[in-house]
Amino acid sequence: MLFNSKRFLLPIILMFTFAVMMAGCIVIDNDDDDDPERITYHNNTPYQVENYIDDIFRGSVDAYSTLTIYGDYEGTHTYYSKALNVGWTWGPDNFSLYDGEKFTIYLDPP
Repeated sequence: MLFNSKRFLLPIILMFTFAVMMAGCIVIDNDDDDDPERITYHNNTPYQVENYIDDIFRGSVDAYSTLTIYGDYEGTHTYYSKALNVGWTWGPDNFSLYDGEKFTIYLDPP
């Protein structure tokens, strides 16, 4: 016999059953991966500025430059920034971030 119907039909039945089972399924991305939050400092002053979050030094941003940091910053935090060699400060101010959100701090001259 050139054509064996049992061998031919079984894979087709399995593929059809799988397709019917998957039709209309909703895929929910319920991973436990934590997307990092992004905080960006825009320094619009002629001075270097030191930046703190929750009283922890996070980096300096040069005059007229940008600093971006990534990390686990979910929840409410307090930022504080101070320009070197002058008495300019920003904050302390609170901000809140959730999974993968972004927060921008503009350091403009007072």
